[in-house]
Amino acid sequence: QITIGGRLTADPKKQKKDELKIATATIAFNYKNETTFVNIKAFNQLAVLLGNYFKKGSNIIVSGILTMSSYTGKDGTEKIYVEVVADKIYFVDSKDDSIEYTEATPETPKKPAKKQETEEEPF
Repeated sequence: QITIGGRLTADPKKQKKDELKIATATIAFNYKNETTFVNIKAFNQLAVLLGNYFKKGSNIIVSGILTMSSYTGKDGTEKIYVEVVADKIYFVDSKDDSIEYTEATPETPKKPAKKQETEEEPF
């Protein structure tokens, strides 16, 4: 189990495979004066929450399982792909010097992001 927090680098990408809903995004955070990027993936109800209530720049905390795989890049070198498969997602509000967070659940989304009306929702 791992928990990370940061800001989304782009709007989450949503897709649906048969009845499985999937949302992916990347979180950026600073560690020792360097920016680190971590990919996240959510399924079903958490995918709906991530895809519909978070947007680029959203402050987020994700808790889940760290997975790692490797592949050979176009240049022939081995690449390592790391992502967190989410089992909990938290909305984060920063006010002054304090940070408040609330668990995002399907029953009680707290901070809906404004969606563009021309955007087509896959779920």
